Amino acid sequence: MKATDRFKHRHSFRPALGRWVAAMVAALVTGRRNASLTTGRQTKSSASRLARPGFACAMLFVGQLAHAGVTCVGGLSGPFRLPVPSAAAIPPDLPVGSWVGGYTASVGNTNGLSCTAAFGSPLQIQAESMISGGSTISVQGASYTVYPTGVSGLGVVLLFTGYLGGTTSYGPGEVALTGNGYISGGSHSYGLTYIQSEGAMIRARYVKTGPIAAGSFTLSAAQIMDIRPVTDGNNYHTQVFFAATPIVVTVPTCTTADVTVPMGNNNSVTGFKGVGSRLANKSFVIPLTCQAGINSISYSLSPNNGSIGQTNNGVAQLTTTSSANGVGIRIADPSTDNPIAFISYNTYTGYAGAAGNYTIPLSASYVQTGSSVTPGTANAGVVFTLNYQ
Repeated sequence: MKATDRFKHRHSFRPALGRWVAAMVAALVTGRRNASLTTGRQTKSSASRLARPGFACAMLFVGQLAHAGVTCVGGLSGPFRLPVPSAAAIPPDLPVGSWVGGYTASVGNTNGLSCTAAFGSPLQIQAESMISGGSTISVQGASYTVYPTGVSGLGVVLLFTGYLGGTTSYGPGEVALTGNGYISGGSHSYGLTYIQSEGAMIRARYVKTGPIAAGSFTLSAAQIMDIRPVTDGNNYHTQVFFAATPIVVTVPTCTTADVTVPMGNNNSVTGFKGVGSRLANKSFVIPLTCQAGINSISYSLSPNNGSIGQTNNGVAQLTTTSSANGVGIRIADPSTDNPIAFISYNTYTGYAGAAGNYTIPLSASYVQTGSSVTPGTANAGVVFTLNYQ
């Protein structure tokens, strides 16, 4: 065959190929299964060829929609200012890792964004901590990332809740931020193109991380969190800041005064009837003046010269300058006449949880501790210690 003949043969095949493709497309559109395609002298059935273009079209359809992604309009009405407690009463013996006050008020918007997601593109909203230097602390048996506030000894736990369609059912609910990575507040895909609202709510709780001195401090208005929906460009951000609010830290206290209990000068040793017998029972109170911010009060008694017998007997040894022998001073609860155990702490049940003046009722009596009692001066000293939280 001449070169010119071969060229003519190839040239004449191109229109036939065009007709073959056109016929195949026509077969797809009309659903004809018996269409034949003629290319020069060859005849081919379209039935075996129809599946390939159909499959290719389906793959192209999915790929185009997956790239459409997520777009959002509207806003969450940010930036948000997270409130801080303007006054914090912190007991001096509050353990490190304890909550300081309750949760702050929540800020945010549950459905401020309207987002359109294409087929295969789930809606998702995220939060990211913008504070560096977080450390892990165990609070009531659970581990949290606690971020610094700028006030020595006072940290903060940041809590985030994502909303999709006005509900939290597509997410984990409220989660505490950890480290500086993203935390998802919810993700969902309906399997088709759809429009749904997105939003978020934020609150915080403060934690004691070390010694806290009394005084007035102001938190800087630093950014603490960034909220964003996951979109094609991921360019929609809502910022959360600390409100620049002065914090007045007080260390609440209870004060008391020395108490003298007069036991009398006319007590006769003939009143004793044997070991354990008592006389000259005197009631007295220990006065307290307490500030606001104290949750509970307990107290302990410790005799200056030790106890007679076991400490839970509540019998104090006389001072070394006392001249009487065979006797001690017993401290008791007047409502039950049960002895007050020395050294250990006893809960004061009369505290009402508010600032004010209170009294702890007690009683004292002489008690025979020896087989015989020698008359003389009989004095004892007891140290009273308050513990309040």
